[in-house]
This record gives sequence, structure tokens and C-alpha cells, in this order.
Amino acid sequence: MLKRALVLTVIAMMVASVSCRKSGFHEVWQALDAMQRLKSFRATVNANSVSTSYEYVCPDRVHVTLKGTGSEMEEIGIANRVFSRSGPDGGWLEESPARRQPSTDIAPCKRILVAATGGAFGMAAAIITERSREFRYMGREAVGSQTCDSWGIPLETYEVPHEAQFHDPTPHWASIVCIEAVSHRILQAKHDDAVFRFYDFDQDITIQEPQGIGVEQHQESP
Repeated sequence: MLKRALVLTVIAMMVASVSCRKSGFHEVWQALDAMQRLKSFRATVNANSVSTSYEYVCPDRVHVTLKGTGSEMEEIGIANRVFSRSGPDGGWLEESPARRQPSTDIAPCKRILVAATGGAFGMAAAIITERSREFRYMGREAVGSQTCDSWGIPLETYEVPHEAQFHDPTPHWASIVCIEAVSHRILQAKHDDAVFRFYDFDQDITIQEPQGIGVEQHQESP
């Protein structure tokens, strides 16, 4: 009797494991966990006519280069200090405290992952589990020289107007993430019109305070 109960338990665990894998929960949750463990990485984001490249040394160092039509901006963030310049030949300025964005609890390394996954990176495990029945396997995809499995992450119900849900049976994807099978890392994510690519995981990336820094002047409003 005990042996039979043990066999039934093992079978139940196997069925649950297969169910999770089919739903995408296993793959997506592993990927979010793998990305959170990174010590450093690089990323690019292409949206419309703007291309942005990122270098991250987790948890709080980031180097950003933004290129648009005929313009370029560069920014370095180290903890709560921000340095910026216009173009590769521009002088570096440190943002004055009055112009800095309010600090958040989300470190830069995590902030881009929240954006790339349409908020899924910030969800609790319980929410991911609840929504996992709506994950959809989109097939294999080539990203550079690597291949990965694409999964559609559903948009949270509260983000879609009730009328749109009622009249439009098409799934609303917060993001489509492409996960490498061995490392479980996200190689690419598509969110709205933006395409995020992640690479150079845990490489030796150095982000330091720039030299020859000026102080940004801030005039108080009368």
C-alpha cells in the first residue's frame, strides 16, 4: 500500500511538472531568477528611430548611450549620482540634486528587466503562477548566433479595459521573451514597439565616474 502511494505521488509530481512546463511558468520563472542573479550585462533597446545601449554593473551602476536622428546623449549613473553629456565630444556635467529623479526601490539592473518584460519581472511568484495558464509558446527564434524559445507573457487583466477584453478575443501580450534553454537567460524581449537584447552576461564591465566634470547649473524659479 505504501509503495503504491509513493508511486502515485511521483506520478502526480511528474504531471504537475509537465503542466507547469506546458504553461510556461517553469521557463519564465527560471529566466527571471537567472536574470536577477547576474552581476553584469549589456543590453540594447531599439524603438522607432532611437537606439539605446546599456552597460550594467549590478546593482547600481549603469552607462547609457542614446542615439536618435542626428543626436546623441550619454549618461552614467553610480548609486544616486548621475553624469551626462551631449555627444561623444561634449563635456560631462553632474546633475544637480534639484533635477535628479526621485529615487526608487528598483535598482537600474532590475528596472530595465521590468520594462523589457512588461512588468512581469516585478511580479510575485503567486501572480505569475495565476497568470501562467495564459502563457503561450511562440516557437524557437535565432538571436545573433544563439537560439532561444519565445514565450508570450500575458498583460495583466487590470491593464486592459473591460470592453476591450469583452470584444477582442486576441491575447494581449505584456511582452514576448526569448529564453536560452541552457542558461535560462533572456536573450531578447519585445514589448510594445521596443526590442530589447541582452548579452555579455557576467563579463568584466567597468563603469567609473567620468573625468573633468562640471556642475549643472540650476536656476530657481522666481
